[in-house]
Formats: sequence, C-alpha cells, structure tokens
Amino acid sequence: MKKILPLIIELKGSCRGIVTTLVERTERKALYHRSDGYYECFVIKVVKEKAYKDGKWIPTGDTVEKYPKDNDFGAWAWCDREKKIRERYEAM
Repeated sequence: MKKILPLIIELKGSCRGIVTTLVERTERKALYHRSDGYYECFVIKVVKEKAYKDGKWIPTGDTVEKYPKDNDFGAWAWCDREKKIRERYEAM
C-alpha cells in the first residue's frame, strides 16, 4: 500500500506552527501554499515505511511519500514567494 502526502500538513522543525495546503501535484512533484504566505515545491520521494516496535525500526511493507525536512530545502525542495516557486515548479 502506498500512502500519499496529505492535503494539509502542519509543519514541524524550524517552521513549527505553519500549515501548508496542497495547491497542485503530479506523480513526480508537489506545490504547497504555506499559511505564512510562502510557497513550497519539491520532488515527491517515496520511501519504505518503518514502524518503531520493541525498541527498533521495523519495515511495514508499505511505502510512503516523504515530505522534505529542513535540510532537504535547496537540494530537492524549495521555498519562496509564489512567482519564483511557480517558475521552479514548472521547470521541474
């Protein structure tokens, strides 16, 4: 089973408290609008899901789409004002 990214995501890390809402997506890329007025676009990465059980991480057999972490921005995810992010999104 493949778990896809949700329509609305409450961010963690350095952007704690900001909510993102899906604007547009394809199988390869996604565009989100943030509650602080910025936009994010990124390559959709699929990874094997793991669950923490009995003190270790165990594969569940499912896959999940990965939302970028803080250190992924600039590599395969970007955040900026709408015009710049839409240009990057279209070029991806």
